[in-house]
Amino acid sequence: MAQFVKVTTVDDVPPETMKGFEVENLDIVVVNTGGQFYALSNICTHAFCYMSYGIIDGDAIICTCHGADYALEDGKSLSTMADKPLATYEIRINGNDISISIPDQS
Repeated sequence: MAQFVKVTTVDDVPPETMKGFEVENLDIVVVNTGGQFYALSNICTHAFCYMSYGIIDGDAIICTCHGADYALEDGKSLSTMADKPLATYEIRINGNDISISIPDQS
């Protein structure tokens, strides 16, 4: 069963920015764009690059290493550059706290 773990606060990820975190041995990027928060794997599936160093482009995130891009909503690869999606995580906001659902790792 998944559990929700606090990652950061709303104030720590201002609008139209993203920030990487390590949570429960997972590299996560939290993205704040268009009034929505998203949580995805911070590691590009094309090459080991941090997505948090990338670019927000509308409803997508672009890796600056080689240009692989992914949908924020479901992590789906939007280019032929990457053949695997980014993992996505359910996000919950309670007051100022941002928590994400971490899959059971047992």
